[in-house]
Parts: sequence; C-alpha cells; structure tokens
Amino acid sequence: MLSKLTKGLFHRAIPQSGDASAYWAIGNHKSRIKSMEVFAKSVGCPEDLSKLRDCLKPKDAMTIINASLVCPISTFIPIVDNHFLHDKPMELYENQDFERYDIMTGVTNDEGLVFTNFFGGIFGGLNVTNGVSRETFLAFLRGGGLSRVIPDPKSVLINTTIYRYTDYTNVSSPIINRRMYVDLQSDMGFLAPAIRAANALVKKKAKTYFYLFEHRYGDLLMGSKLPSWVESYHGADVAFVFGFPLMSSSPVTTETDARFTRDIIRYWTNFAKTGDPNSPVRVDVTWPEYNQEQQQYISLKPNMSIHSHLRADFMAYWNCLISEALRAASEPCGAHQSHVEKQSTEGKEEL
Repeated sequence: MLSKLTKGLFHRAIPQSGDASAYWAIGNHKSRIKSMEVFAKSVGCPEDLSKLRDCLKPKDAMTIINASLVCPISTFIPIVDNHFLHDKPMELYENQDFERYDIMTGVTNDEGLVFTNFFGGIFGGLNVTNGVSRETFLAFLRGGGLSRVIPDPKSVLINTTIYRYTDYTNVSSPIINRRMYVDLQSDMGFLAPAIRAANALVKKKAKTYFYLFEHRYGDLLMGSKLPSWVESYHGADVAFVFGFPLMSSSPVTTETDARFTRDIIRYWTNFAKTGDPNSPVRVDVTWPEYNQEQQQYISLKPNMSIHSHLRADFMAYWNCLISEALRAASEPCGAHQSHVEKQSTEGKEEL
C-alpha cells in the first residue's frame, strides 16, 4: 500500500490486526545487517552480502528454512531502503504520500495477548497466567518495554503512560494490572496504528471500513487452554474469515459460530468484489464507512452492532499526545507546530 512500486497492481486491501506504521512493522538497516550475519552463519555461508547470494543458490529449501528459525521474527520486517519503501510509514501517512486504495481494516479486542506467555513467548512480553504485579508492570514499562515507541528511557512520557494505564481505584490488583498491560500492548502496537492509518486514508478520500473483532474461537491457543478472561486474541478473526467453523473436522463448532462465519465471509468477499462489504450479498447489519468525524466501526461478534470512536481517549493519547511530543522533542526549538497551532494559524490567515 505504501510502496510506489505497487501502483496499479491492486485496487483494495484488507489489513487485519496490524498496520505498516506499527513500531514492530518497520526495521532499520543496522539491525537487518546484524540479522543477515546471524542467518549466514547458521546456514554455513559467508557473511559478505555479495558472496551470500551465490552460497545460498545450491542450498535446499529445508536448510534455508531451518537456518531462518534461529533469527528473531523481527528479522523479516521491511526497512526504508529508498527503493521499495522511501520513507517511514508514519511519515508517508502524515504527508499523504501514498496511493489511494479502498481499505477494510481492524483489530481484535485482545491483540496485546500476543506479547504474553500465551503465544509461547515468541514475541516477548510478560507471563500473565497469575496476573501482573504492580512491581512487574512498572519494571516492564521503565525497563525498556516502551523503548520502540518512546526511545528515551528518561522521558516523562514513560510516566504519563504509566498514569494513563493505571486504575487508581485498585492500583495493586494483579488482575487489573494484567488487563492494563494487555490493553496497553493492544493500543500501542495494534489499535492506535490502525486508527492512524484509517484517518490518513479517509483524508486521502479512500473508501474505508473499520472493525473490532470481539469473538474468540474455542478454548485453546497454541495447545494451551485459554482462561475465561481472555477475549478475542491476535489472529482469532482468521478462523472465521476462512470458514473453520464450517469444516466437518472442526471439534468446537457451534451453530452460532457457523452463522457468524458465514456473515464474516460475506463481508470479506463483498468487499473484495466491490469495495463495499454490504454488497452484492446482503448481511443483516449494514457496515457504515469510517470517517474522521463519527469514526464508526462494526463490532464483529454473533450479535453485531455499530459503534463510534473506539477507545477515543487512548487513541488521542498515542496518536496525538505521544506522537506530537516525540516530534517536538526531535526538532529544533520553534521548528514544530502542533495540529492545534496549525489550525489556529490557518484560521488567522483566512481572516
């Protein structure tokens, strides 16, 4: 979507549970070089890039796959290379420097669970089985847990984030702190970037639809039983998009799940065909377009409903306060104007 090389190759897209502007979705050249060296050593090839390609050519597929498993999963994310991607996604959105496509996008309501032991620790994070103590929560945030978004370990923004994700009616509750931790990871890594993208797309006058997936499929995740407090985890929507509940081999299918997956398939295929999830095959609940004023979205669950301004206060925190503060901190004194200042200046010029 954000690469100029893809112009004319497609007309619409459905990004699910992730956006290019998320902190985990974009890397830097230095880290990629280091990952390349780890991979080269694992596959038994020289680390010199010019020699690596020739060394890899005669290798069989399984050798390459097995060697790649020793690399962190972040090894395979894009970087700004001035060829495929010529700027950071956040800057491309800010400058409206991308092609216009119809978009249907959204998240599940417990995306942050991916950064816990329930995903086998693949992506790091905390063990939340028995809750999260206040001490563990604070140690995580102050010990580098926010570093990909707030690089300065002494930044006051770390404390404002702690304040924003603290329930002061019960500060010490491990259960409440666990919910705050998962919500923070969900907002910071998934929802805020998706909302940021949706707003940029609407500004570009792209046809945009947003969803919040709120239904989980079964009680198992990666072989472990899910507790009752877990809602719709990262990737839970995929099972319904591809009709898993309709498969005869599915051990957990209910009639409710079967009806729900049919509706999901209709929305997805309608959009793929026409750019409108409501047509040509009608679904009972009409899915409205997303716009910056109402910010309407559909809650995807067996009893679907339409809502607006999804976690608006938290989205303003990440997409306005944090992003504005980081931008101001990185620019010379007086060089930065906030969105509010810009609007004020523009208004005076018009007068």
